[in-house]
Amino acid sequence: MFIGVKFVISGVLPRFVEMEDQVLDLRDTTSSSKLDPLGNYLATLKRQDVHQAIESLRSIYREVIILREFEDLSYQQIAGMLNCPIGTVMSRLRRAREKLKRMLEHWQGDGSSTIGAGPI
Repeated sequence: MFIGVKFVISGVLPRFVEMEDQVLDLRDTTSSSKLDPLGNYLATLKRQDVHQAIESLRSIYREVIILREFEDLSYQQIAGMLNCPIGTVMSRLRRAREKLKRMLEHWQGDGSSTIGAGPI
């Protein structure tokens, strides 16, 4: 199980996040905001959570995630840029994805957050 995040590194938030077999759609929902204010609000929360999770990673993990998932570079290209073995790149990516998965696990399931959810 891994999290893949794709977006252009220009400061724009990710368009989507893959978690297991589901895809959390993080695209702009302005056209549907009139029809589904709750869905629009949840999409905004997801974007913020993904952005914060990526920003909170240690730099060695954040840089490989950005280069692989955002810039779409190969493992070999990343290894060359960082001047490290390809195995190190693969290891850092695995760890970064695991950390992101743990940080974003409250969005898994039916697509709604469990933040603040407690016994009724």
